Amino acid sequence: MSTELAVTKIVHAGITPGGATVDDAGNWFANTGRCFLHILGGTAGALAVTINSQALCNYGTDHDVVVTPVAATIYLVGPFPKSRFDDADGKVQIGIAAGGAVDLMKIQVIELP
Repeated sequence: MSTELAVTKIVHAGITPGGATVDDAGNWFANTGRCFLHILGGTAGALAVTINSQALCNYGTDHDVVVTPVAATIYLVGPFPKSRFDDADGKVQIGIAAGGAVDLMKIQVIELP
């Protein structure tokens, strides 16, 4: 069963980047179309993070977004247009490749104002 990732909204006073430990069974978040991911790689062996595209692009191809963060490196990925990345419930699905220490990787969903 997949795990919900909480959405942190950016405010004028700022936020503290951090994140939740990922679930190798899958993760998801409620998408507003203004969300992006703050990913902190946490293993010596990088794990692929796949953001599942739910709709075909204008050329008829399904383009998932795949990021392979390396240890102690921060990645900012997104935003995710609702028309392409939302599933039927308005959620973006995120998969984590099996293997490696997923408990060391952190992902935070950040929403732009």
